[in-house]
Amino acid sequence: MSEKNTATIEDLCKKVKRGASSFYLKEGTSALKVIRHANITETGAIDFASIEPVLARESERTRDNLLKEGDIVISLRGPAKVAVVPKEGEGFAFSAEFAALEIDSGKIRPELIAGYLRLPQIRAYLEEKGRGRTLRSINIRDILDLTVTIPDNDAQSRLAELLETAAEERAVVLREQKRLDDLEAAALTNHLGGF
Repeated sequence: MSEKNTATIEDLCKKVKRGASSFYLKEGTSALKVIRHANITETGAIDFASIEPVLARESERTRDNLLKEGDIVISLRGPAKVAVVPKEGEGFAFSAEFAALEIDSGKIRPELIAGYLRLPQIRAYLEEKGRGRTLRSINIRDILDLTVTIPDNDAQSRLAELLETAAEERAVVLREQKRLDDLEAAALTNHLGGF
């Protein structure tokens, strides 16, 4: 029987990046595109069309934490949001409500870690450990200390395909849900009135 290869998420990271606070994202001279909560969909996609550049202050912190393809952006406050940065997002910054994990793709595929961090039971565990009464704040240390089993390359490929198929199906379900909501709203407002 073979031994399972496990590691903490921290062991799988090349770098942990910190989001830029509002102090850095105003009254500056450098145009910078910044990913915020509103720019990540509930399916974990980044809506690049909704991102407007801001004039940010030049700082080492901002420069050192720009995103690369494959980075995982994860919300530390507010609604649960996890996204893998595509090529299109390289060089973008992100707000302080997020952290970004630069995963060593030689060890594990970033999309697998992102999928794991999206799991409701993982998010519930992290929020339970979090601070705050009304709006829980997740400690990045709790994320980095999570231990995962590292599948072999074939299993990683199969899991990545499963995640891609699930994301496509989820998008179809969400579109259908929106269509049903719109039909219901139109029928009710047509017969009962609306604002």
